[in-house]
Amino acid sequence: MKKILGILSSTLLVALAATLFFVTRGKNETVYPFPYDFKTPLLTNTENSAIKKSNILILGDENALLFKDFEKIFRSKLINELVNINITNLGEAQTGLHRHLRKMNEIDHLPEVVFYFVGRNEFLEKRFELDSINNIAKNFKIFQKDLPVSLIHLFPWTSKILYKRVNYVDFTKDIIPKKNLKNVVEKQSYIKGLIKTYELELQNLIENVLFQEKTIVLITAPINLDLLPREVCRNATNENLNKELTKHAQNLLEGDFKTAFKELNSIKDKVNGNSRFHYLIGRSLSMMGQFKNSKNEFYKANAYDCNPQGPSHLINSVARKLAINYEVPLIDLERIVNNDFGKNVVFFNNNRPQNLYYEKFVKLLASYTNNYFSL
Repeated sequence: MKKILGILSSTLLVALAATLFFVTRGKNETVYPFPYDFKTPLLTNTENSAIKKSNILILGDENALLFKDFEKIFRSKLINELVNINITNLGEAQTGLHRHLRKMNEIDHLPEVVFYFVGRNEFLEKRFELDSINNIAKNFKIFQKDLPVSLIHLFPWTSKILYKRVNYVDFTKDIIPKKNLKNVVEKQSYIKGLIKTYELELQNLIENVLFQEKTIVLITAPINLDLLPREVCRNATNENLNKELTKHAQNLLEGDFKTAFKELNSIKDKVNGNSRFHYLIGRSLSMMGQFKNSKNEFYKANAYDCNPQGPSHLINSVARKLAINYEVPLIDLERIVNNDFGKNVVFFNNNRPQNLYYEKFVKLLASYTNNYFSL
């Protein structure tokens, strides 16, 4: 009998081991269920050495790099003992938060303060495989539940069992351009998945900094509200609506903005998620001098763009939400710039705000830095 029980026990153990092998095969051991992996380090030894000597670390894309043009003004507003403070700027053009987060994880010693500039390139690089979108969504839901996450924190290997299988994107130092999707549902699924992925990444960044008892300042990305949305989602329009919007666009070009607004407003309840509609009604409102209302429409036009590129209202909204949730400081550079929308020319070009707004921003940042290091 004992021999039979022993054989049964051994068989069950083998079966369990085989099951675990097949269930966990090809899965990453991870707390945060990111749908990608990095095959090579991104941080150089030189950068790591510089960070060790720094008081402030700057992360972000072109928005972070722009800080270098105004660093002299920033330092001029610091109190005397902070003027020569050490700053390492890891800003890198055309990169998303996933790459900055990877660099963060490679840092040996984190400085006292991290300035994170919300990027304008989050939609540039492929972030996940679209055929895994359903499992990615399920993994994100699992991550929001206290019990499985607590278990994963205690025993990271359990993540291979609890998280659903996904096809990982394997990153190296080279950017992987996002594919041009043709199906509108796929485009919308990708945008939704990207926003959720970004939120998880920013959550990870904030928690990483706070866990090390450091501080992080979030800085939103300025949006040029004058820019037309790149694409209208096909399921948000039709031939008749296209013709009508073209007619109203012509009215605006001819200066008949009151007629354009009246007719656009009359069909507002019939239009859902059409970026061009919101842009045109925003333009008519701005021509009537109703800049506050027009900005709300321009933000909607940006958010409903079916082929987003550049700064995103959706991405900025994630940063604002998490700043409140985690009670970390946020400097709303986007609002600093667009508070003057309609009253002044606020952008040099498509992406760069006028210097006076960036100067105002760095002075606010210096004021925060003074307060932080004086505590």
